Amino acid sequence: MEWMVRVNLVLGKLGEDCIALVQTGIGEISLGGAGASSTMPQEQNPVAPSALVALARQGTGLLSILHGSALQQHQRDGAAWFSEWLCLPQIVLGAASAARTGRDLCAGISPNAPAMTAALASGLDMIHAEALSFALAAVMPRPEAQAQVKTLCREAGDTGQPLRQLVARDYPQIDGDALFDPAAQLGAAPAEALRFCEKVAELVSE
Repeated sequence: MEWMVRVNLVLGKLGEDCIALVQTGIGEISLGGAGASSTMPQEQNPVAPSALVALARQGTGLLSILHGSALQQHQRDGAAWFSEWLCLPQIVLGAASAARTGRDLCAGISPNAPAMTAALASGLDMIHAEALSFALAAVMPRPEAQAQVKTLCREAGDTGQPLRQLVARDYPQIDGDALFDPAAQLGAAPAEALRFCEKVAELVSE
């Protein structure tokens, strides 16, 4: 039962992320499928993601009741049994519904690359502050590097100058084109994501 609830929670997290990413002003993905608004034609309500979140919350609540049923009264506790009988089927059905909903949702998700690129380009390059800290730590003590980055970030916020311009001014020896290129800062994430997808595909085919 706990495994089913954990799977349900993972799918609920998928739902939460989808709800956030389709919000007006973010719009980094589109969902496809149902969700048209009856009053605002331009909208697509995140129905499936909302269902995933609701199912995950229901599952955690039911599991809590199920755990409480382990505290049996003297000898044969019929009330505890009844609680288990009420919760167990709903946990199973909820996990199954979440799995089906999540499968259909993932099939229709499409990334909005321009919106993602715009989000990365906003914020005066400060999304790359950590990478800058590592770059500076290669030539100075790490605490000093972190302090320098904090100072530069404050200046960027106060003046509106992108961080890359300040770095070019103060640290011309740093390759700013590579440092502030999002594609160059992905690290092992793409390879790990591919390995995860391959593992999932293997499990599904078994």
